[in-house]
Amino acid sequence: MSTPEFGSIPSSADFEAVLRFIPTLQRLSPEKVVRWEGGKTDAHDVTTMPFPVYDATVDELVQALYSHGFIQNFDWPNWGEGRKYVERPELLASADMETCIKLLTTHVRAERFCDGHLAEMITSGHLLAVLRRLYELRGAIEKQ
Repeated sequence: MSTPEFGSIPSSADFEAVLRFIPTLQRLSPEKVVRWEGGKTDAHDVTTMPFPVYDATVDELVQALYSHGFIQNFDWPNWGEGRKYVERPELLASADMETCIKLLTTHVRAERFCDGHLAEMITSGHLLAVLRRLYELRGAIEKQ
């Protein structure tokens, strides 16, 4: 399955498949989000770098985000605006659909280059806040 071009609006079924993770993320304790493995030196003096192993729920959420069109193609590494939503969470209350999709895409893809990025976004409550905002936006779209 290819990643949709930016601007595609997920269907109602796509929203349901992703938003069902809200209660699970609310209950997922920070220490269960990720465990770190590696970082050990073996008998041959070879050291493995530490790497994150995410809870199955996180892996399922990431898969659902890809499968249901919430990870979209855009130049996320150069999208500087996303940082302000992490630093000032109150801004999410007025974020639009485009911004939420960009945030989800940025955080999921950033994990590829910065181990533990996604864990930080989950444990800080940011990812849950983005999903809650999507829940609100979906309700507004369905009322139209």
